[in-house]
Amino acid sequence: MEANTLSSYTALALQVTCHAVNSARSSPEAIALIHQSITRLEQQIAASLAFIGSDCRLVVLPEYFLTGFPMEEPLGCLG
Repeated sequence: MEANTLSSYTALALQVTCHAVNSARSSPEAIALIHQSITRLEQQIAASLAFIGSDCRLVVLPEYFLTGFPMEEPLGCLG
């Protein structure tokens, strides 16, 4: 019988600043804020990978990292 083996891999967990979209006046403004966050995160992830190595297979980010926590917005208001 073959023994089960576990493969290991490198993961990156980032605590990042969240720029909430709650105050956006329109969906296009909220989407622009989200795109700015993605651009910022691309740079942060690239810098982290340069430090820990490019063999990273998992990046973990906080919940609501692109939008901020909902604050009384109706469900689907940006959809």
